[in-house]
Amino acid sequence: MIVSLAGVGGYNLPIYHAALSAGIRQIVTDDVNYSKLPDLQIFTANQRLIDLAQAQGRLVTR
Repeated sequence: MIVSLAGVGGYNLPIYHAALSAGIRQIVTDDVNYSKLPDLQIFTANQRLIDLAQAQGRLVTR
């Protein structure tokens, strides 16, 4: 899978790679940039991030 990381903040990529390296696949964040990163399950209260997940067909509610 080819994923564009354009627009992902410089602080996000090291955190993302460190999390994946440690086997972490779930992150609590309000940062919309994380919606562009694959292989993560995001927990958030950020409505914009929720709307993006819903538009992408990736929204899971509990």
